[in-house]
Amino acid sequence: MKGLCVETGKGDARFTFEGATPLIGRYYTLEDGTYGSNQQNKLFHSLLKCFHDDMFNKNTFMIEDNGTIYNFSTPDVHALKDYLKYQYGKGFSHVNYVDKDNQIIKANSFEECPTYVLEDFGRGNTKRVKGVLISWADYSMPQRQKLIDKVFKFMDIFGVDSGKYQEIKDGLIQIDDERKAQIKRDKEAKNERL
Repeated sequence: MKGLCVETGKGDARFTFEGATPLIGRYYTLEDGTYGSNQQNKLFHSLLKCFHDDMFNKNTFMIEDNGTIYNFSTPDVHALKDYLKYQYGKGFSHVNYVDKDNQIIKANSFEECPTYVLEDFGRGNTKRVKGVLISWADYSMPQRQKLIDKVFKFMDIFGVDSGKYQEIKDGLIQIDDERKAQIKRDKEAKNERL
C-alpha cells in the first residue's frame, strides 16, 4: 500500500492511497517514501551479506554470463557494496584529492583534478585521489529497486543456493502474495458497497 499526504486546503492533511487501502482499526507505521524504504535497505544489505558469504565459502569471486565476465573480488561486504554502487548504481557524488600542500580538495569529477594528481594516481599512488560514492540514503526508491534487482540477477547467475537466500526469496514471495490478497479483499469490499 502506498499513500500520499495531501493538504485539504484548511491547513489539515489527509492521505490518499494507491492500491490496497488501510484496514479500519489497525495501526500503521508511516515512512517517508520519497527516498528508499527501510524494507529496501534491509533487503539490500541482507542480499549483500548473503552474496558475499556464498562467494567466500565457494572461494569464487568471478562469474561469466553470456560472454560477460563479472569480477566481484572484494575483501568484505562493505567493499562489495561500494563496488556495486560504483559500477551499477549512481556512482560518485564528488572526488577528494590531496594537493601539493597536503590539503584535501573537493572536485566534482576526476577531470577537475590537476594533471599531477592524476599522473601520480596512474603510477600507483591511489591514496592521493578518491571518489566519494553517493550515499545509499540518497538513492530514490526506483534507483534502489534497480540495484536490488541487479544483485538478485548476479546471485542467480552465480548460483547462490544458501538457505538464507532461499529464505529471503520466500519472504518476498509471501509479501507479494499478501499484497495481492489484500488488493483482492479491497476490491471485493468495494464491490459489496456498490
